[in-house]
Amino acid sequence: MSSIFQILATKASGTSIPKLDVEIIPVFQNSAKKIHWPKGTMPEALKAAVDRNTFTGAAKELEWVQRSNGKGALYVGLGSPKGLTGDAYAFNEWIDQVRQSGAMVYLWQKRTRLAVSATQVKDWESSSHGSPVIDRVIRAFLEGMALTAYEFDRYKSKAPKKPILSMKLHLVGNLAHWAPVVKDLHDVTEAITVTREWSNEPSNIGTPEFFAKSAVVFAKKFGLRAKVLTEADAKREKMGLFLGVGQGSDRDNRLVVLEYLPKSKRKGKTVALVGKGVTFDSGGISIKPAGGMEHMKHDMTGAATMFGAILLASRRKVKNHIVAVLAFAENMPSGSAIQPGNILQSRSGKTVEIINTDAEGRLVLADAIDYVHKWKPDVIVDAATLTGACGIALGKQCSALISNDDEVSNQLQKIAFENWERLWRLPAFPEYLDDMKSTVADLKNANDSRMAGTITAAMFLKEFVKKGVPWAHLDIAYTAYDMAQVPYYPKSGASGANVRTLAQFAGEFGSG
Repeated sequence: MSSIFQILATKASGTSIPKLDVEIIPVFQNSAKKIHWPKGTMPEALKAAVDRNTFTGAAKELEWVQRSNGKGALYVGLGSPKGLTGDAYAFNEWIDQVRQSGAMVYLWQKRTRLAVSATQVKDWESSSHGSPVIDRVIRAFLEGMALTAYEFDRYKSKAPKKPILSMKLHLVGNLAHWAPVVKDLHDVTEAITVTREWSNEPSNIGTPEFFAKSAVVFAKKFGLRAKVLTEADAKREKMGLFLGVGQGSDRDNRLVVLEYLPKSKRKGKTVALVGKGVTFDSGGISIKPAGGMEHMKHDMTGAATMFGAILLASRRKVKNHIVAVLAFAENMPSGSAIQPGNILQSRSGKTVEIINTDAEGRLVLADAIDYVHKWKPDVIVDAATLTGACGIALGKQCSALISNDDEVSNQLQKIAFENWERLWRLPAFPEYLDDMKSTVADLKNANDSRMAGTITAAMFLKEFVKKGVPWAHLDIAYTAYDMAQVPYYPKSGASGANVRTLAQFAGEFGSG
């Protein structure tokens, strides 16, 4: 968990907590959106806030009641429970409102510099209509607090006037039940922090070699197998597309292979996770406009996301075998860079005409997808900040999903909605591939129009998935960073979105 925030499971008996500043008390609404208060007489200070309509119990509302000693109670609005009778979308939407309420509490504590808080499970149970999903509600609240506790400021030369506050939340309840939940939240936060740190790394430091070395260090810590392919290794593998992207850079490509082997004797499925790791994307010869180009350090977030996912899955000791292939390259213009009109040969043997050197992510992924078939995966999922068209189609509220398999697509979407890292499936009609066919090679890396850019990019990738292998592609171009509209994501920089979904999918695939 973040070094600036810690959740501790505490026994229900003997609940005297040293240096306690804040007691967090949940407040739910009933179906009429009035405060549901089952605990007898409402405290006078809270009743006064309700009477003047400054606190209604709506999600993300906070009401601080201070005592004479400077400490006090923070009443947290969580809204009216939705979807309890079977509407999964409404339920998951409400659970995320609870998660966002947790984020608001963390931000309030950070602002007020009240470091030590506690909340009692029994208050949640009595306030929530006896909800059978109370575990999910409490977990979402804690998750919202934990995910908000992140700052990327290590490159600032001057320390802030007020040092970063180190906060603790005590969850008071049945220790045997809640300690494993808190442990898993620690693991979630740890994995997402790694993903955010990788994605935020400036590209003069976050080079392909840097990430390869970092991956090996983490692999040792997490008990994963690790292998790093150099450019010489990639040449032996005939990865012409992958190598072509980095051809104009002074920095060599690296392909990182991480493998999680379950200790369970029961044979699970083999899940392949493939991530685009373009450490800086200038666009190459088809150079990008200068405005906003600094964000292209985040163009390796597909790899960072898959890295976080395999780390989290390994912590959970899932029963599936997981292989992650992270393809790192830097796309730069130079006298040695690939040019529009060039023809490259992929590892699969298919040839590709280069139309636009700024459509480089699909080239990196194509060879990585072909390569991961070595492990005979039961499913392949790739993730990439791939197309600007994804933002035009879907904005920043969800990521795009394209798949050749309905069951895989449905499972991914279900898990994604549970975590409120929403995926929206786009069609993969075979006619879309026509736009990616070349007159001088097997394929071209960009279509001639601006239409269906997210889909045609995915159709290009699909050509490198062997027949009969289920596959899904996630275009995370607009959810990977700058997700300030969600309070548990940083206001700027990497979000860490989709790590929870992919780790859960990697662990659960084939178990249904």
